Order: sequence, then C-alpha cells, then structure tokens
Amino acid sequence: MILALPIILMITVNEISRAIITEPPHVFNGQTAINSRLSLKEKCTWTCHYNTDFCKANHVRIDSGWFPTTDKAYYGIIHLLDATTAYNFMNVFMFLFLIPLVMWWLFVKSLRIQSEIKRLKKAAND
Repeated sequence: MILALPIILMITVNEISRAIITEPPHVFNGQTAINSRLSLKEKCTWTCHYNTDFCKANHVRIDSGWFPTTDKAYYGIIHLLDATTAYNFMNVFMFLFLIPLVMWWLFVKSLRIQSEIKRLKKAAND
C-alpha cells in the first residue's frame, strides 16, 4: 500500500488540476492532455515541453548560472528516453514506476539501517 500512495496522490492531483484548468487542452496523437498548448507566462503549459527556452525565461526560478549544469541532466534524460524508440512508455515507466520504486526501496533501507543503529546502541548500553 505504501508503494501505491505516491501514484494515487499523483493521479488525484492530476484529476483535480484537470477540473480547475480553464484553457483549452492540448491534443496530440489523438490524446487530450490536461494542460493547454497556449504560451502562458504565468504557468507552464505544453509550450514548455516543446520550447524549453520559453519555460526557462518565464517559469524557472533558479539562477540562470545553473543552466549549464541542469541542462546536462535535463537534456541527457530526454535523449536517453528518445533513444529507446518508446519515448512515451519509457517516460511513464521511469518517472511513474522506476524512480518511485527506487525511492521506496531507499526509504525502506534507511528504516532498516535506523533500526539496526538503535539495536546496536541498545546492545552497547546493556
């Protein structure tokens, strides 16, 4: 159940967002997206997906001096996903399943390590 909570939360946030977005949705490959394709300066839309420079100029809140560093990771991930010839599937697999699974595994591992530390401290005090 703990593994499903982040996925359930993400779906809930997406569906609530769908109800409050007033702009026309973006349609591509016969699929209707939640967000619009309009170029809006006050929030990210599909324009940001297709034009990263527009997003950086209007929505990114970090110092632009970091862009050379963050761009390597950002574009590296995009090129990695694009190289699979199954970009959409790999995007969902990586960001919806793989990364949350790794985070969950690391969380459980940290709990086990904490438990072991407590056990060792208790044994040392006895």
